Amino acid sequence: MKKITRKLITLIAITIVLANLLSGIINLFTEGIGKGYTYETYDGKYKFTYVPSKGGKFERVKTYFEFLQEDDPHYKGTELFRTFERKPLQFWNWYSYMFSEAYSFQYRELSKGSVHYRGLEKQ
Repeated sequence: MKKITRKLITLIAITIVLANLLSGIINLFTEGIGKGYTYETYDGKYKFTYVPSKGGKFERVKTYFEFLQEDDPHYKGTELFRTFERKPLQFWNWYSYMFSEAYSFQYRELSKGSVHYRGLEKQ
């Protein structure tokens, strides 16, 4: 009985590790190529969607928000929230949930009246 339990635990651990190493491929099949991550302010007036498959870096989220804070003093001192949940049953994403900067923001539901800000228009 101990051997079966040990083998089962080892198999589960190997599956979780391999799934996290191959999470990009798994997500391609489960979520598609254009999955985006949306962030917004508490009042819902600023919203930004980050799509990694378009080749952008996560730093754009912070940069665009800094542009907004410079352009509109109303946003000084406000913070961004992620509007997408962690899904604990998707064990292949556990590594991202723990170490990705995309999940480092606090969670709140996406508000219906948010306005999309395009930071590049500042140039």
